[in-house]
Amino acid sequence: MVANGHDMATLKIFGLTMLIPTRVGEKRLVLAHLPEHDVIVAFERVVDGREIEVTSVDYHGLTAEHGRLDRAFVYMGPMWAVWLHFFPGTDLVK
Repeated sequence: MVANGHDMATLKIFGLTMLIPTRVGEKRLVLAHLPEHDVIVAFERVVDGREIEVTSVDYHGLTAEHGRLDRAFVYMGPMWAVWLHFFPGTDLVK
């Protein structure tokens, strides 16, 4: 996926909701695997100038404790081997 102009990759585990706090360039994001939609979405983790911890989020960015988070656009799709061939500097988010 490409987020904030940086190439990165993450693994998704089928059927498991995962929240991965990460930093891409200067952006502080949370990556969320949502198995009910079979997608990985990203949201910004800075609200009112402070970094927050996200414990749950839905497809639209709604959280119980912080309201709606701003969506960070990511581009996904190519298989890992093809991606790595063209973008060998990609970071793997663990």
